[in-house]
Amino acid sequence: MAIIRPDEKNIRTPRAQTLHAKGKRNITISLFIVGLIFIAFIMAQLLKPKYDEFGCTNNIPAKNIVLIDVSDNVAKQTIAAIKDNIQKINKNIAEGELVSIFALKNESKTDLKPLFSYCKPADGGNQLYQNDKSIKAKYREKYEKPFEMALENALGQLTGSISTSSPLAGAITDLSLSKYLKDAPRLKLFMFSDMMENDKNFSLYSCNNPNEDIINKYKESRLSGEIRPAFHNLDIRLYIMPRINVGSKLADTQVEKCRNYFWNWYFGDNNGGSLDFEYLPG
Repeated sequence: MAIIRPDEKNIRTPRAQTLHAKGKRNITISLFIVGLIFIAFIMAQLLKPKYDEFGCTNNIPAKNIVLIDVSDNVAKQTIAAIKDNIQKINKNIAEGELVSIFALKNESKTDLKPLFSYCKPADGGNQLYQNDKSIKAKYREKYEKPFEMALENALGQLTGSISTSSPLAGAITDLSLSKYLKDAPRLKLFMFSDMMENDKNFSLYSCNNPNEDIINKYKESRLSGEIRPAFHNLDIRLYIMPRINVGSKLADTQVEKCRNYFWNWYFGDNNGGSLDFEYLPG
């Protein structure tokens, strides 16, 4: 019977020593990886963007306003063209941009509120590491469905109702001073209207001479309000729509010239922006 000395019990063979060292090294590597994952998780939570009530972060890349003049009736083909263009606009808006829809009418002078305002979220995710179904559900619930409802609301107001005024310039001025059209690197205004400014203090319908007189009359009508905004990086796209009830008035070429003269002046102070337009059918 072999005799094992006490000090021989803890003696390891070279193979056992190698396996023991590898085991310790593997545990160290595993702990290191777990630590990295934990740090990455904490950093992701700290860097995760925070969203406000409009679904926006602190860094909104662009703000878009869709302004629909509902002060008078328009033809069905005009309404169809408006809807088609707004859907195209929405399709080209990038993730994270703020989109606001306004319906402009007589009450807008004292109560100009958006029918819809929300930052466009992602409409899908990477199925490898994101919950694509949840992302799509959020897009539908928070953005797509409310957007469609607001658009239908605005389009519905283009038939069956006539406002006594159409305060276009005042509304744009108010929007330029609001959170909906400032404090973003890029600003965009998509306006659907006949562009006939018409209020009790100033109306393009009464103009018969497109010169500085029409500008001076508008300045007088503004009283203590801001006369003309100084726009910055604002891209303006005007969709000029014909009206059922005012076609004969616009047939007067002087009135049309007054309209063009006035708006070229009004949008004339736009640093870094652009102005374009197209006519809608009807």
